[in-house]
Amino acid sequence: KKLVFINYPTTQLSDKIGCDFDELKDAYLQLINCNYHLLKMQAEEMREEFYSFANYKILTAEEELDLKILKNKYQLYMGYPTDHNITVLPAGVIEFPIDRTSLNGTFNAENVYYRNHIYNDVKINFVDGNIRFVTFKAQKKGNYVLQNTVMASQPECFFSLGFNSQHDSYTGFYLYDRCLQGNIILKFFDQDSYPVIFANLKAEIKKRK
Repeated sequence: KKLVFINYPTTQLSDKIGCDFDELKDAYLQLINCNYHLLKMQAEEMREEFYSFANYKILTAEEELDLKILKNKYQLYMGYPTDHNITVLPAGVIEFPIDRTSLNGTFNAENVYYRNHIYNDVKINFVDGNIRFVTFKAQKKGNYVLQNTVMASQPECFFSLGFNSQHDSYTGFYLYDRCLQGNIILKFFDQDSYPVIFANLKAEIKKRK
């Protein structure tokens, strides 16, 4: 059998995201060099926990966001080929669709990933699933484009939580960063179905009544 390393870093990728190639390669190797049996066990525990409840509150610094996940429509990415025909590495993430109308409050993203660009410290506010504002801590070229893109995003959206403990700092590449231990992510889509990713490694998620 031939082994294909999906998402293995290249110098072109490191140039695009502004990351040192050796650091990006080391991060990838750390993320895939994990105990996949333990990763699967942790995934099963998380699946059971999330499957028993739907309403959550995400806390980020001074902000909070209410949301409801569609708990029976989860996807697990834990490095086991029995779950997907193609095993995508790095692994260690659980993802759920969100009931869009349940989004109420503000999410403070440390990073936003969109079309090979990263934006830092971005707040997004919702009222009954409608985006009321998107604000940036620092003025930067491209803010206006991202703001308009998010405001016009499609109704479909997802919540995901990373649980790969082998690496705990951002690389700047979403397909690596989504697996980081404790990384809470909200994913939206532009009008061309390209993902817009809001991520926070320091956020907490709690059940709510």
